Amino acid sequence: MFCSVQTTSQPSRPSFSLMLRSIAIAGLWVLCAFASLALVPQQVEAKKKRMTIERIVAVVNDEVILLSEWRTRFDAMKQALQRIIDPQERAKQAKVLQKRVLDQMIDDALIDQKARQMQVNVSDLEVQRGMEDTRRRYNLTAEQFQQALTQQGYTPTTYKMMVRKQLRKLKMLRQVASKKVRISEEDLKNAYRRATQGIKRGPSEYRIRHIVFKVDKKVKDKKKIDSIRREAKNVLTLALQQPNTFAALAKRFSQDPTSKEGGLLDFYELGSLDPALEKAMITLKVGQVYAKLVRTVLGFHIIYLDGKRNANVRSYGDSKGALKRQLQQKAFQKVLTRYTKTLRKDAVIDIRL
Repeated sequence: MFCSVQTTSQPSRPSFSLMLRSIAIAGLWVLCAFASLALVPQQVEAKKKRMTIERIVAVVNDEVILLSEWRTRFDAMKQALQRIIDPQERAKQAKVLQKRVLDQMIDDALIDQKARQMQVNVSDLEVQRGMEDTRRRYNLTAEQFQQALTQQGYTPTTYKMMVRKQLRKLKMLRQVASKKVRISEEDLKNAYRRATQGIKRGPSEYRIRHIVFKVDKKVKDKKKIDSIRREAKNVLTLALQQPNTFAALAKRFSQDPTSKEGGLLDFYELGSLDPALEKAMITLKVGQVYAKLVRTVLGFHIIYLDGKRNANVRSYGDSKGALKRQLQQKAFQKVLTRYTKTLRKDAVIDIRL
């Protein structure tokens, strides 16, 4: 007789490899949990940085102006501020420039919106020609031109966009202003008379250097104008004491684009420059600084006669073309100012700078 022996089955023990796998999975879960916690502040910080970089400084109708765009434009213009000696005046002028740059960007946005509404188009070929014209005007190689754009904060793409907007703006404004800008023969004769009044006709062309302290035509505050005048007089004193350093002084203090060339203007015939400048320069000998500040629509000028050569004063007939372009430009600017004010009245503008 056979006896059967029954054994009670015990639960099997987990294998060593399974145990390791379970521990690994548990450990991985813990690591993921900590990793997710660690990512939260990083994501928040990244979001903060992204928000700072893409901060909006103005909303013009349904379009935004970004802080990065405003900074690019402001940085290209702020170099002139470094020539202001007084730190308080420099800080004050910086605030004025900040507002002026943003106002110009808002005006540009409004005009560009209107141009698109009027279906004013600019072709890729026109953009390319515009860029090429700029390069040639400054006599730059392709490589030098690209370096200049980089220094101004532009990439090839952003610069093309800017050129396209500017060309579209010009096209539209020509359409708007063409019926409103009319220059008559009488206007031209009066302009020639004003330009040549009080100037002795002689066989000479003059080349001057100048240091410019700009006074915005909108500024009516006498104290502010007096402050700029005092600063200009301080530099005039330095120039009179050491005329041979005039070019260096112009590079340091002048607020005009010619500062890079030591304030140098090309040879001009009488009747081509502002009458106030010409009245001053014809009294000088080569190498002399005019003893007084000269006031023009730009502001205060310090004048140095760099050269003189024989030439003939242009007749009215020879000057007519240049005079017409000057008068058209002034009239065009007035139309632009009035037109921009109209666009602003009808626009929704939110400034956040």
